[in-house]
Amino acid sequence: MTAVGFMPNGFAQSTAGEYASNVFWIVGIALIASWIVAVIFTPWLGVHLLPDRKPVAAGHAALYDTPRYQRFRRLLTRVIAHKWRVAAGVVALFIVAILGMSVVNKQFFPTSDRPEVLVEVQLPYGSSISQTSAAAAKIEHWLQRQPEAKIVTSYIGQGAPRFYLAMAPELPDPPSPN
Repeated sequence: MTAVGFMPNGFAQSTAGEYASNVFWIVGIALIASWIVAVIFTPWLGVHLLPDRKPVAAGHAALYDTPRYQRFRRLLTRVIAHKWRVAAGVVALFIVAILGMSVVNKQFFPTSDRPEVLVEVQLPYGSSISQTSAAAAKIEHWLQRQPEAKIVTSYIGQGAPRFYLAMAPELPDPPSPN
């Protein structure tokens, strides 16, 4: 059931899915490995490493005649005697948790405050790379004269490298001059 909670991320066809799809697979594989260890390996270790049980001289009741068990038994007796109060307390804590979720920010990626401008120049289909380069050079020259512009870069014939996950660059397309 835990892995099912991560399924939307595992199969999402979006930037969030691209970023977090591996979580689904990692959680699923980890849970399967954990189950195998718990069901097969741990009992095998118990059989081979733990000593054989020795009978208790004072009898079976002596196992429960310890201070720790007596404290646990008193706590359990109180919980059972006041089961409705305990249940109401659990429900109240659950409601507080649900109400507390209203203050949790609901966003997958944090807001971006990257001070950048991306300009995409597309000439009519069939334009040459040299025409696209000339148009991009004019825009670059204008941008470089702006005091706010620190770095100006252009990519002709394809999008920029994927340096920022929320950006989906244009893939190389030889017939398209972009």
